[in-house]
Amino acid sequence: MTDQTYPPTDPSEPGDDYDYDPLQVDDNPEATAAYEDTLQFLRLRSGAKTIRQEKGLTQTDVASSMGTTQSAVSDIESGRVDAQLSTWQRYARAIGKQFGFSLLGEKTPPTREDQPDSNENMVLTGFALAPVLTKLSWADAAQSLSAISKETNLPEIMVSHILEQLGKAGWTTAKGEGTQRSFKLEDEAATGIGVSLHRDRVTAVLTDLEGTLITGTSYPIATSTPEIVREAVVIAVKELWEYSTKEVRRSVLGVGVSLAGVIDTDTGEVKTAPDLQSQDHGWEGEQLRRHLEQEIQTRVHSSLRISVSNDVNALAIWHGMQKRGADKQTSHPDPSRGSFAAVILINDCGIGAALISDGKIIHGANSATGEIGHVIVDFSENAPACQAAKKHSGCLETVATVQGILSELDIETDSIQTRLEGLRYASDKILSHDTRYRDAFYKAGTRIGRAVLLLELLDPDEVAIYASPYLYSAPPIAETVEPFQIGITKALTDAKNTQQISVDPDLQWYSLNNETIAVAASMEMYTNFLNNPVTWYPDFTNIMKSDMRLTLGATSSNLNRI
Repeated sequence: MTDQTYPPTDPSEPGDDYDYDPLQVDDNPEATAAYEDTLQFLRLRSGAKTIRQEKGLTQTDVASSMGTTQSAVSDIESGRVDAQLSTWQRYARAIGKQFGFSLLGEKTPPTREDQPDSNENMVLTGFALAPVLTKLSWADAAQSLSAISKETNLPEIMVSHILEQLGKAGWTTAKGEGTQRSFKLEDEAATGIGVSLHRDRVTAVLTDLEGTLITGTSYPIATSTPEIVREAVVIAVKELWEYSTKEVRRSVLGVGVSLAGVIDTDTGEVKTAPDLQSQDHGWEGEQLRRHLEQEIQTRVHSSLRISVSNDVNALAIWHGMQKRGADKQTSHPDPSRGSFAAVILINDCGIGAALISDGKIIHGANSATGEIGHVIVDFSENAPACQAAKKHSGCLETVATVQGILSELDIETDSIQTRLEGLRYASDKILSHDTRYRDAFYKAGTRIGRAVLLLELLDPDEVAIYASPYLYSAPPIAETVEPFQIGITKALTDAKNTQQISVDPDLQWYSLNNETIAVAASMEMYTNFLNNPVTWYPDFTNIMKSDMRLTLGATSSNLNRI
């Protein structure tokens, strides 16, 4: 049987299985109970989030008061977890409220005043939409109605309503009949734009919802001031938006932007951006998300939203999403559930790390978890000054990146082209048995190996290293690769032999290319979309305007048919 859009026919057509009496819900106890319970639950979550925002509190603020993490607060507000009463009590206190509950008297029939108006109906349906979309996104295999309902803690009648709307919009396909009917998210339903910011260029890509690259572009920049970088981003986004809407004919969900540095995950404010800032221009305090959103919505499209993230955090999210593709026959709701991975990024000029636990990034109290690039590893008197103009010398990314290694060898590194030429030159020197060049890459590897040890002390299941092709590559291998990797392996082996560390996580290497970080930025944006799809994708506003209450009445009597 071929895949088909769900539902298979228009519910408004005569004789269709979805014909119904608009008042049927009042006469159907199952539909009424599901509707009322879900309505109260969604109102609680929606109201809690609104109060938090009105008080000017971020999820991080609430998490700090509750003694938990930002991702846990996000789970509570989105409904991804069925929070206990004690958890709601702690949440209420964190936003300056009290959480009250009681058993009321005899149940009375609902009045018109109890029912949501059209605007509230849309908001509440949007809250329920988020976990359903997330479930479909994380699952590689098609999902049954009951499986989606169980995973999202939503009644089947509610899930059926949402699937109906998603099917009408072309976001889901369905196959099978009756209880065997299953649903799958269409990867080609929309596109995302990812942008990575570098000192000398802005790279942008267009991807589908699986992270498959559709097309890309790159704009060189003469200097990395915030104004020039933002202008390059707007031009790149406009080019890809037009390609998506006119050539591919798909809507764009949003734009993800990533850069090296510390980013406030709630506001999109740049705290530090070592690869972009210099003595002539700073990035600290730059309201990147707000400024970019204003310019893109003015010059590209009024509904496009922006997310801004640290580059290695975006890469860790993308790494987790790729892991679920390892076995396309297995369905599991989260790419890293029950796992704890450390992801390390080593590009030409920077080094960073991220921790991902159960599919969620650990940001830390100041959004700086994994900032290993400025750990001091060279304590000598002549240690090179930090290349990011920090007030220290001998930090990891100054001495162990491609730029740092070449600088130690007195090779020019001021552009991509000169770094590539320098790497080829160093590779030739190593091939001709010049020990000075081989030792430089080996020493850099041992220093990074010691940094990996710090992460291994956290006992992750996996350490994934994404590195420049000249530090890791499949055959043919550049001569610079072998001494660098031997250095890392030597540092880890020495530590284990001397019992400095006893854990032995799976160490995996991956090669970076020009688009990897930009693709990761697009997928990081997609995870933000999944948390709040109606806000990110205005087309869902019209999709979800249908009266949930009436649809529940219809679908409750037809569950055996879908």
